[in-house]
Amino acid sequence: VTGSVQLQLRDLSELTFLTELDVGNCGLSELPEAIGCLTSLRRLNAAKNPLRDLPATLGQCRELTILFFLGCDFEEVPVVLGTLPVLYMLSFKGNKLRHVAETALAPSIGWLILSDNELRVLPRSIGRLKGLRKCMLAGNQLESLPPELALGCRELELIRLADNKLLDL
Repeated sequence: VTGSVQLQLRDLSELTFLTELDVGNCGLSELPEAIGCLTSLRRLNAAKNPLRDLPATLGQCRELTILFFLGCDFEEVPVVLGTLPVLYMLSFKGNKLRHVAETALAPSIGWLILSDNELRVLPRSIGRLKGLRKCMLAGNQLESLPPELALGCRELELIRLADNKLLDL
């Protein structure tokens, strides 16, 4: 499903088989609660929408592995994302992020993209991401990294830290 779409409750309940949903640049200020009906959904692209939050029902989409929220209006990573058991790639590039709650990052995340936001600190729980391979943090206001990142993220292959306020590593 792509293009300009006004998602309605009955539309989603008829699409439970859907595995990919692209609603990028559709002017959506919110995703409907009925998104939880999409229990087969694996990939969701909601980039370039004025989204600020996500419905709790998104947690019912237990097959979600890829989520893109490029250029939205999020100020914090929604906690519901921490409940997704197989979430692997999460992107909030170019939002207005100021906060990442301790419970907002699913332990299954392998690619974390938080570049070009307003983050000053990362949650200590980032160390729970044992399979984290790529971590994009460029263009924030980070002054330090939590020690848990180095202690827990032993699979890390790439970390981008340019354009921050890091004093040391």
